[in-house]
Amino acid sequence: MSDVLSNKSNSSINWGNVPQGWKTRVVCAPLMRDVGTATDYVTIQLRVKKQQLANGEMKEFVTNDIIMLAVPFESQTRSNQTSQAGRQKVERRCLLGHVEHSRKSADGLMVKVSRDLWLRVGCEEMYLMNLGSNVTAMREFTSLCRVNSIPILNELLAGNAKWSNAYKNRIIPSALRNKDAPKKSVSFSEELIVGPFCDTASSDKKEKKDLITKIGGVEALGKGFVEYATKKFNTSQLEAISAAASDYGSGGFTLVKGPPGTGKT
Repeated sequence: MSDVLSNKSNSSINWGNVPQGWKTRVVCAPLMRDVGTATDYVTIQLRVKKQQLANGEMKEFVTNDIIMLAVPFESQTRSNQTSQAGRQKVERRCLLGHVEHSRKSADGLMVKVSRDLWLRVGCEEMYLMNLGSNVTAMREFTSLCRVNSIPILNELLAGNAKWSNAYKNRIIPSALRNKDAPKKSVSFSEELIVGPFCDTASSDKKEKKDLITKIGGVEALGKGFVEYATKKFNTSQLEAISAAASDYGSGGFTLVKGPPGTGKT
């Protein structure tokens, strides 16, 4: 991928050498609703030729994906041989776009691109590459924009919050332990003794059992839910559930933190 995206000496990307699964040739058309407006972006609708669809070139796109549209190699060569104006136009050979709505394939896909870059680079047929999702950055940016509206903002930033009993006495999942380190103490508001640093299936099973026992076990939760929770949740998730359940009704709240995609919900 890095070889494809590199721009050494401002050289062209030869899309003939890019693996077929990474690229799709599309027909690009700006939506009339964006033509002549004052916005700094333009929405482009992409179409895939029937032959490509027949060949099974179907790749799913989801909202907030970042894509790249690049001028085909043959178009660059033709423009460069035509005129100086043509060389100036293709000095930049690609632009990024933002997927607005999920789609099963590139056919009919709507992407927002920079109006300025589209006028400089855009052409009727281009190569499309999906670079990845922008959903994490969007979530972080949205959270920062709305931080003043968080009802518990003062509590989160107070600096004098008290650890709940469930947190102070929590079980450290073996997956989070340093296997090479010796036994040690971890101090929060009081010392917490961590057991042997290991990462085996048996220790993971025992940790899950201990966490479920802390929130009532089979007697309180029922055999069906215990079996479901043991299979469905990892130790970190069960720890969060245990912490919230242990202090339920005593006031306050339990804050579950973690990177996107780790099962907080």
